[in-house]
Amino acid sequence: MGTVSYTFETLPPVSKEEWERIDAIKDEDIDYSEIPEMKDLSGLQPRQIRELNIKQEKVPFSCNLDADIVERLKAYPVPWKRTLLRSMETVKPPRLPYLRTLKS
Repeated sequence: MGTVSYTFETLPPVSKEEWERIDAIKDEDIDYSEIPEMKDLSGLQPRQIRELNIKQEKVPFSCNLDADIVERLKAYPVPWKRTLLRSMETVKPPRLPYLRTLKS
């Protein structure tokens, strides 16, 4: 089979039969050898990293939370630690004030 390329505008619609054929492909039947390994994840959002199943280094961290916050987290249907991690991924770091260096 030769190389086929499309743009978003010229992409033909996918039929139900084609989706069924795609869904039937097993992971071990896919050749990943030509796909380069992603080493720089700095441009990705945490959600994108999760979707790509990229394992990130885990760093131990502890903090004290108010009891009412812990109770609200435990009320979620998913494990509360995962809920806390997902909510932390959406928090943007504070903008640091501009520090001016003095020339001597």
